[in-house]
Amino acid sequence: MFKVFVLLCSVSNPQECVTFNDTQGLKATEEQCKIRAVEMTRDLEKAITIPFEASYVCEEQEIIT
Repeated sequence: MFKVFVLLCSVSNPQECVTFNDTQGLKATEEQCKIRAVEMTRDLEKAITIPFEASYVCEEQEIIT
């Protein structure tokens, strides 16, 4: 399972960054994780008016049963 993290950094101040976690839960595959990261970035582009650079990571999560 994979967890999505999207990092947004201000273009004018690259040291000013914010991390967003996916609230929809873990993704079964890395490909699904990447697709969700793109969706999240597009949604953030609509909501945030300042120019920013975005990056993401799909972190594998260990499921403990």
